[in-house]
Amino acid sequence: MLLSHKHKFIYLKTRKTASSSTEISLSRYCDGPEDVVTPMGPDEEAIRRPLGVEPKNYLEDRRNYGWYDVYKLVVRGREKQRFWGHMTAADARERIEPHVWNSYFKFTFDRNPWDKTVSNYFWRCTRDRKPMTLEQYFERYQGRFPQYNFQYYSIDGKVAVDYVGRFEELTDGMAHALAQVGIEFDGWLPKAKSHTRKDKRHYSELFDERQQQIIADHFRSEIELLGYEYEDRRAAA
Repeated sequence: MLLSHKHKFIYLKTRKTASSSTEISLSRYCDGPEDVVTPMGPDEEAIRRPLGVEPKNYLEDRRNYGWYDVYKLVVRGREKQRFWGHMTAADARERIEPHVWNSYFKFTFDRNPWDKTVSNYFWRCTRDRKPMTLEQYFERYQGRFPQYNFQYYSIDGKVAVDYVGRFEELTDGMAHALAQVGIEFDGWLPKAKSHTRKDKRHYSELFDERQQQIIADHFRSEIELLGYEYEDRRAAA
């Protein structure tokens, strides 16, 4: 999550949408003293740090700590975050001044849900450090797919941002979003977290009809919003 008071934009970070690359690139424009830059993983910070960008203004004021927050700080050494990477629009709105939330340009990106699910499948295999078939993946995660993104940019079932771009047109989408706040995008998007997917086949070569329909049902909100359709390249071939 990024908040630029200097340029008056709020970026909400979704999942499996090249969001780390996007966040690193956008961080360059968060150079105002009160801008919010949330922390990333060590590999991503290693890319971002040479740009002169460090996490800032994301911690909660200790005067607002509850007893459990104090416990985590003293016992576990964990400071409470007011802002974090993958936070929902509802959480962000709760923590941002109303006049800022209502007047700044808010944007994010989403992705074809079938392709996004394949990406998440390979990420899960890498994270769990053991092979897993697609069928096993569906048995384990069906009904609670963690890459469900509509929750990140909606509040009470309604889109809460000004622009939802498509991952498939990310460079153009970034240019469009930044143009709304007077920034000319230079097209730079670093490679981050792009090493987990080994099988580059099209998603239609991987899913059976039942799996295809499960995804269509689960991601209906995103499909209807962005007009995604299932492309069957097996039939085209």
